[in-house]
Amino acid sequence: MFSSCQAGCFSLSARGSFKEEMPLGTFNVIDQFVDRTYRRESSFFGNGCVARVSMAHPVSPRSRMHLTAAVEAESIPFARTGTYLCMEDPQISTLAESLIYRAIGYSVIGMTNMPEAKLARGTEIC
Repeated sequence: MFSSCQAGCFSLSARGSFKEEMPLGTFNVIDQFVDRTYRRESSFFGNGCVARVSMAHPVSPRSRMHLTAAVEAESIPFARTGTYLCMEDPQISTLAESLIYRAIGYSVIGMTNMPEAKLARGTEIC
């Protein structure tokens, strides 16, 4: 994960795709997350300190704009939007689960990026 106040926050990770139009080698500019993790700390708040952080738009439009411009400039095949499903490792989905996730419309699946996305929003990095 790379982060700075000027650039925002970016993360690269391996993932699997639910969409045929996103084959191996396609760069995904993710704009939504679904968190299916349950054993990871997902907040810096606790011990009496409560804060409500909106995850309605977990990735800043500015960061997405800069990232999209960079991949376009390099002629890298990419998808402008996508929903990242994060699973608790080391679980790998069954075929039935993968078919359900595809039918729901999720774009990609991986085992990283959560809770990082929530933590980045909570600290207003992204």
